Amino acid sequence: QNAVEMARSQQSIQNLHFLFHDLSPAMQVLYHLPVGGYLHYLLWQFGAAEVALRAHSSQHFDLVQHITLANFRFPTFMWKLGVPLIFGPVGGGEDTPKKLRRGLGLRGRVWDLPRRLSNFLLAASPLMKATYTHSTQIVVTTSETLREIPLPYRSKGRIQQTIGIGPEDSPPPVDHTLTIPAVASSTKLNLLFAGRLKPW
Repeated sequence: QNAVEMARSQQSIQNLHFLFHDLSPAMQVLYHLPVGGYLHYLLWQFGAAEVALRAHSSQHFDLVQHITLANFRFPTFMWKLGVPLIFGPVGGGEDTPKKLRRGLGLRGRVWDLPRRLSNFLLAASPLMKATYTHSTQIVVTTSETLREIPLPYRSKGRIQQTIGIGPEDSPPPVDHTLTIPAVASSTKLNLLFAGRLKPW
């Protein structure tokens, strides 16, 4: 909230309004427990929908879009507003290739198995069913995630990157005739990875 308000004071952006919401200090303790972050997130989503519902009574929103956490396993309650709902972009439907699971190590397997099971089980949860049922559109980041959306709702889906760029923002076409310089066999391989280093 402080960062947003500071940015707004430095530049004028018309017709943009922020509503801030958080759980009580006592409930925020959940966030620091081993799997409490997920419960914290679920409760936050429920409370955020209540805040939005109160604002909707005076502001009369035309559309609501769920973009938080970008994960198809977690529901939104914004459908309570009764206006068209865009769920996403969400991802997380990708699976660990079977041949690579041996390389995860014990700790990696302990975390990977529940993740894979949750992809299977959570799709049938009543909260996710309500989210999918009330969504006007379900935006997913990959074709793998689209396949995880239950069949009755899959027709609402479309694939789009998580970051909001359009064709007009795309870089110029790459000249594929360029050759990659030869690398000596003794050279160490250096990779740049942007994201969390999870075993899977």
